[in-house]
Amino acid sequence: MGILFLIIVAVAYILGLRTLHLDLLETFTSEASGAAFGGFIGGLFVWSMREVYVHWRKRPKHVVTYFVADNKEEIYGKLLHHRGERVLNKDEIKKVLGDNVNSEVISNGLWEYKLTADHLHKNKAAFYGPYTYDLTEPGTYEASFHYYGRGFEEKKEENPMLFHVDVVLKQNIDEHLQYYDDNAQLIPVQNKHIGQKKVIIKGKKHLYYKDFIADKKKEANSGRVMKLRFYYDGVGDFEFRAYVPDQPDTAFGEVVTLLGKGCRVFFFKVEINQVFAIEIPEAI
Repeated sequence: MGILFLIIVAVAYILGLRTLHLDLLETFTSEASGAAFGGFIGGLFVWSMREVYVHWRKRPKHVVTYFVADNKEEIYGKLLHHRGERVLNKDEIKKVLGDNVNSEVISNGLWEYKLTADHLHKNKAAFYGPYTYDLTEPGTYEASFHYYGRGFEEKKEENPMLFHVDVVLKQNIDEHLQYYDDNAQLIPVQNKHIGQKKVIIKGKKHLYYKDFIADKKKEANSGRVMKLRFYYDGVGDFEFRAYVPDQPDTAFGEVVTLLGKGCRVFFFKVEINQVFAIEIPEAI
């Protein structure tokens, strides 16, 4: 405010205004700048409260977490497995991931992707499932795949694709049947489930070699996360998968070679959150 007053005094002097008018100028600048400052503070407060409200409304809502090493009985309703084995021993987990590994990992274990004796059989998934109806309402969701890579060297020049993670929706296919009674009267259409599923890929991402290199900017025991956002209309059950794809056809050979050289791949959990896109109109 003082600087503003000096500027106005200088301009007034140049324009020939005398001391008689300076008290009026000072009063004007004081009231105007005060009002402007008060308006600025008020606007800043309203804007801050608006941002807090939007942030609160947009917070993801946790729905369910599937731990990949869970489901020792391999039953539906939890993640199922094709290739690999569980790593549940506390000391072994710390040996692989470090002493500061998250307690959640210690409690729930890891699933390590490994080859079987007949590693050329067609099922190349680390996990899939759970075929449940945990998503109970239509909306936008986000699946976070948590995993670890060990033994992957920074110096590798190429960056081949190794895994896919995806979200698959499966819906029953119903057959529409029409019947006529003895009087040739049409009976209303009836739906009959014919035991088939319509498969819809809701989202897919690829994991490359460099996605398994431990992030040097974080602690060595920090895992990586791949997120997939998708929309659910309220019909059907879901499958969350991590697998070596058939295309490119070199992917499985790359994985076989890397695992043979001491690289290790661990999957930890799939976490599902409902996300909200809240738009608050700007003031006009």
